[in-house]
Amino acid sequence: LLQELNPDVEVKAHEMSAGTTLESFDYKGFLEAYDKDHVLVVASDVSNLCLVKISEACQILEMPLVYVQCYGFIGRVRLQLPSAYPIVDSKEGSNISDLRLV
Repeated sequence: LLQELNPDVEVKAHEMSAGTTLESFDYKGFLEAYDKDHVLVVASDVSNLCLVKISEACQILEMPLVYVQCYGFIGRVRLQLPSAYPIVDSKEGSNISDLRLV
């Protein structure tokens, strides 16, 4: 679907056999094949064990990770960014919290 909206986007999928579980998958080995400057890892509705493994692999390889959870109209998004993407306070001395990605 993403490629249909933007033909410049390259999307790849990895199929696993039915006997392979997400908990035993080698995420680090899989992600090493990609250029870290052109990858955004998106995870949704995975177990905590899978999320920890994906998070560790992304941290080691310095790849950004977006984790999304949806419950009908309520949801949350968690970001894990490598040190190359610092978050800074854009308005020093202000009482309003406004964090920006640089």
